[in-house]
Amino acid sequence: VFGEGSAQAVALLDMLAAAFSTAMPSVQMNFAGTGSAPAVTDILAPTPSISFAFLERLLTASELAQANIQVIPAFANAAALVHNVPGTAAGVTMSWSREALVGIFNGTIATWNHPLITKLNPFIYLPNEKIKLIT
Repeated sequence: VFGEGSAQAVALLDMLAAAFSTAMPSVQMNFAGTGSAPAVTDILAPTPSISFAFLERLLTASELAQANIQVIPAFANAAALVHNVPGTAAGVTMSWSREALVGIFNGTIATWNHPLITKLNPFIYLPNEKIKLIT
């Protein structure tokens, strides 16, 4: 059984592979942390070279339609929000709400001085500059 995908899941999959091998010694399980993009390509190939993929993103509807694949949520990952607001002093800690973060990621909040961000950070200078989102 061979899988590939998220490099962030390697430690977890190595642990699961060891447990799997103990329970089923006749079956060997291996995982390569190649990243999600190669794993999607391989799992959707007409003759897949892997048995499973561990992805950092959801498959699109068109990708799901390409193959008979079962999607099972299996792993949660933390992410850090790092910001560098132009004109703001180093070491300033900003406050965030779920609504503000969702707005930044879905594009409805596009500038640092958006009213929601300003309301959460009333004592911080927030310029009328575009937020550059790097994911």
